[in-house]
Amino acid sequence: MAFQSKHSLLLMVGLIIGGSGWYFWPKQQADAAVKPAHAPVLVSMISATVKPLPITLATQGHVVPLNQVDIQAQLTGMVKSVDFHEGDFVKAGQLLFTLDDASQHAAYDRAVAAAGESKALLVKAQNDLQRGRLLKAKNYISLSDWDTLQSNVQQYQAQFKAAQQDVQTAQVNLGYTRITAPAGGKTGALNVHPGSLVQPGSTLPLVSLIQFDPIGV
Repeated sequence: MAFQSKHSLLLMVGLIIGGSGWYFWPKQQADAAVKPAHAPVLVSMISATVKPLPITLATQGHVVPLNQVDIQAQLTGMVKSVDFHEGDFVKAGQLLFTLDDASQHAAYDRAVAAAGESKALLVKAQNDLQRGRLLKAKNYISLSDWDTLQSNVQQYQAQFKAAQQDVQTAQVNLGYTRITAPAGGKTGALNVHPGSLVQPGSTLPLVSLIQFDPIGV
């Protein structure tokens, strides 16, 4: 009886183990089928080269003209013509404004006439001195008259020199009626027009001239 009981117990344990194996084996097979295989790692290859690496810097800056000229009148007068357009690029020496030159022409003509008169008086005094020199050699003229002849020549020489300077001054003033660009550049806002009265020392320039070549950045 003891042998049969032991045999029955062993048989029951074997059945339990076999049943468990039958239950879990299909599940393990299913899990293995569901688990995906690892995909191969993709890599790329490129040949190494040596070349310059461009570097670009972005920043803000200011453009600054190196030369700016405010055009002013050198004498009082009326604007006769404006010989450019606002915003034009002009060259050095280009005519910008023409002023009424009637009074300057008259002053120049008077200066030329005065210089001619002074020259005529000087020539007469020199001729008188030359004749007086001949008379003095023969003692036909007094020392006082001889001194007067010499003094007249010196006086008219000084007057003629001053008259020549007046002519040069009048010529310069006449040239001021034609206002030209002192340098090349771009003209700014035009502040006068034909018929405007201009004068030296005005706080507002006739026009501003800005040089762009060369320029600072």
